[in-house]
This record gives sequence, structure tokens and C-alpha cells, in this order.
Amino acid sequence: MASRKQSRNVSLDVTTRISEASDTIVRQIQETTKANTDTKRMRIEAQIVAKELKSRDSHAQREHELKQQMLVHEHERSMASEKARLLELELRLEAQVQAGEAGEK
Repeated sequence: MASRKQSRNVSLDVTTRISEASDTIVRQIQETTKANTDTKRMRIEAQIVAKELKSRDSHAQREHELKQQMLVHEHERSMASEKARLLELELRLEAQVQAGEAGEK
């Protein structure tokens, strides 16, 4: 009877150890799967953030270029207006000079 009890204890002990080992393996697989999933999720999030930053940078650069073009055009318009004003003054002065010369004659 003692050998039967001892055999049963050994069998129970082996079963318990196998069960514990199996549980440990299952936990490790679950933890590894979760870690892999988390890593993949973080990579995807990082890619999304990188694309958003690239898009915002590109948008800001285009906006800056447009503002620069607007400033250049504004400056050119201002210079053209000033040149037109000076030409108009020159014409008036020339007309006055010609009128003065005609009056002297």
C-alpha cells in the first residue's frame, strides 16, 4: 500500500510539475505576444507621428514660401508705384520747363 501511495504521490508530483511548467510557458508566450504587439503598435504610432510632422513641416515651408513671394510682389509693386510717381513728376517738371521756355519766347 505504501508503494501505491508513493507511486500516486510521484504521479501527482509529475503532473503538478508538468502543469506548472505548462502554465509558465503559456504566460511567457502571452507576455511575448503582448510585448510584440506593443512594439508593433508603438512603431505604427511613431510612423503616424513622423508623417504628421513631415506634413506639417511641408505645409509650414509652403506657407513661408508664399509669404516670401507676397513680400517680393508687394515690394515690386511699391517700387513700380514709386517709379511711376517719379516719372509723372519728371513729366510735369519737363512740361513746366517747356511752358517757361515758350513764355520767354
